[in-house]
Amino acid sequence: MNNLFSERKQRQVLIIIIVVGRCIRVIKRGAEYALARTPLAKRMYWRYAPRYYRWKIRQRTTHNLPLDPLQTVWVDPDCIERYSGRENAYIDRYQDIGKIKLGNWDIYKSGNRSSKRIEDTTRYQSFVERFENGVEWEDTQMFSDLLFKKLEDDKNKKKVASKLTDELREYDLLYEKIDSGEYKTQIQLYEKHGMPKNRVGFLELLTDEITVDIGRDGELLFVDGRHRLCMSKISKIDKIPVLVLCRHKEWLSKLSEYYYSHNNTIQDHPDTAQLRALVNR
Repeated sequence: MNNLFSERKQRQVLIIIIVVGRCIRVIKRGAEYALARTPLAKRMYWRYAPRYYRWKIRQRTTHNLPLDPLQTVWVDPDCIERYSGRENAYIDRYQDIGKIKLGNWDIYKSGNRSSKRIEDTTRYQSFVERFENGVEWEDTQMFSDLLFKKLEDDKNKKKVASKLTDELREYDLLYEKIDSGEYKTQIQLYEKHGMPKNRVGFLELLTDEITVDIGRDGELLFVDGRHRLCMSKISKIDKIPVLVLCRHKEWLSKLSEYYYSHNNTIQDHPDTAQLRALVNR
């Protein structure tokens, strides 16, 4: 009886701790949301938030390499070919910045997310049909797939199809900007248009860039930002800004050897370029 009471009490305490933790998180995020937008506070927020988060992320890292976890790097979009196999990599991306992880999430495995190639997706192929071949949105597979999903909630096919067409035409405008060389980083968009209402603060804005993981051999593996990546590939632009979230531990070992032992066997890579820039200062 005492054991049963003790277990029940432990569960109650655990529930209280979880609820309090979530409440604290909501309060902190609410405060940050206000700081990032309030006229009197936002100037100080945008000055010091990057410094604070850079420090905070480095506190939890287990290596001494001077990599800047918040630095966006410019890469050839064609270098990103496969999806990351890391589970739920696209959820709460800001929590994964600077992480180091072991495992086989970076290895090609049939049926796994890591086996999925960007250019094999319906989205990419539909974009090719639209932007290169001039096919109407209504005649693409992407339109058919999205329409089927939306009709599950609203059976008015004509109304849903018309609204979907209008939504997809927004991609036409985005592609025109990318294709004409007007690709903007998320910070540049913030400076021009202000903070999006559905983003809390600096980290969430930063992780709206195209995000990637880095596998054990240095391969850039796609996490999120699929529309812009597909468009960038089709438009053949040279470089796009990406943010690295998680690195494989074996890749970190190779980077350490490169940095501390001056091992030059690693070919040109965004990480080595960042380290090389620090050495040459």
